[in-house]
Amino acid sequence: MQVLSKEPLRFGDEFVRHKILDIIGDLALVGRRIRGHIVAVMKPGHATNADLARSIVREQTRRKRPGRAADHSKRRRRTRRWIK
Repeated sequence: MQVLSKEPLRFGDEFVRHKILDIIGDLALVGRRIRGHIVAVMKPGHATNADLARSIVREQTRRKRPGRAADHSKRRRRTRRWIK
């Protein structure tokens, strides 16, 4: 791999750090918190990350039940009982 910048790398793993920040930024486009682990087994890049984000959004949309809004108030009440 050829580095185009004439400045030296700041960290030995700077390429890895850059790729991690890329995927975090690309998955932020989903618009919701994602709980999980990402293992990049292919050559990661913005196109692959965007495809993953689209797949996650599609799956979230598919799982939503039509006509029912998410009611998180029950969960909050249950949590409050445990806190008291």
